Amino acid sequence: MAGAWFSTHLWEHYLFTGDKKFLQQDAYPLMKGAAQFMLHWLIVDSTSGYLVTNPSTSPENTIKINGKEYQLSMASTMDMSVIRELFTETMKAGAILNLDENFRNELNTAKEKLYPFHIGQYGQLQEWF
Repeated sequence: MAGAWFSTHLWEHYLFTGDKKFLQQDAYPLMKGAAQFMLHWLIVDSTSGYLVTNPSTSPENTIKINGKEYQLSMASTMDMSVIRELFTETMKAGAILNLDENFRNELNTAKEKLYPFHIGQYGQLQEWF
């Protein structure tokens, strides 16, 4: 997830500077690589049919396995948010550079299948699956 998260900063740098050379030579190749990794990392959840990260981590979601505590989850909201942002920004960068139309389409298809956000009974964003 670090590569995906880092890529959001590359996009922000481009938005701040408008430097197309930076976008083409530095940012886009890294963003594309992170997006490719995420496409391989995501799995289809057998119960919901959505693309999810599994395993995932959430410090608020502690479970016990054989008496030890772990912060394990799947499809944590942070993971799904960062991936959604990465896919969106990579598609935008590819469009700006007029590159990789097929890859942009692949990202868009995957983005539509990502596990959606869920709102709790008190209006809060649920943090895990």
